[in-house]
Amino acid sequence: EKARCKTPERAGRFCSKEQIFMCWAETCDSAMSLSTLSSMNLEVICDVQEVADDFYYRLSDDKVVKWASAKTSAVLKFKYPDLDVAKWKQ
Repeated sequence: EKARCKTPERAGRFCSKEQIFMCWAETCDSAMSLSTLSSMNLEVICDVQEVADDFYYRLSDDKVVKWASAKTSAVLKFKYPDLDVAKWKQ
């Protein structure tokens, strides 16, 4: 929350991909390369703001929950093909 500058009044600040990568590089283990990070589709989990030809990203809690839910459903469907995942979402 602190790095995002998120408060109850504000959703946080927008950052460039380069700023995000610098922060992640400090916290990720060495197995995760910068090329892996740069290929990530941040629009899936971030709000995007375009200024001129530059894009800025802000982590969206709602988008993260939606992404994690979809990933969890996919894993459950793979691991337990007979499981009705739709019942879990209610």
